[in-house]
Amino acid sequence: MASFNAKFLGELMEKIDRGKDIETTLEILTKLAIPVKIAEELKLLEKLAELASQATLLSTCKKIAEQVNEMMKKEQEKGKKEEEEKTKKDRRNEKRRENYKRKREADETNKMETKKMKMDYEEKADKTHQPVAASQKPKPAAKKRVS
Repeated sequence: MASFNAKFLGELMEKIDRGKDIETTLEILTKLAIPVKIAEELKLLEKLAELASQATLLSTCKKIAEQVNEMMKKEQEKGKKEEEEKTKKDRRNEKRRENYKRKREADETNKMETKKMKMDYEEKADKTHQPVAASQKPKPAAKKRVS
């Protein structure tokens, strides 16, 4: 298949619409790789169906229609593949988000538990270590005798 040229295709379609040199124009169309989007815009398959009513043009029209249909199938398969990849990627990203959320919640829980343990320890330390009352003074340290 030859590379596609939109201007050239437009000229060929004009020749077909005018009814001039249809057979050679159709032969040229069989050699072009016509994109599906442009084929749909130009209503190429409908025009080929009209021309296929002439017995001499039937086989050529079938070839072109098959090529366009084949291109459509390829695009559909490509679209399906891209959609599958997108859903796969979305699932993977969702899993990552869930794991991150779970980790963040676990970290917050650990922080809260640590804070609670620290508070409990401080409360226990305060209860066991009571301040000395003002009336009770600590005994002075014994003086050493020098001999």
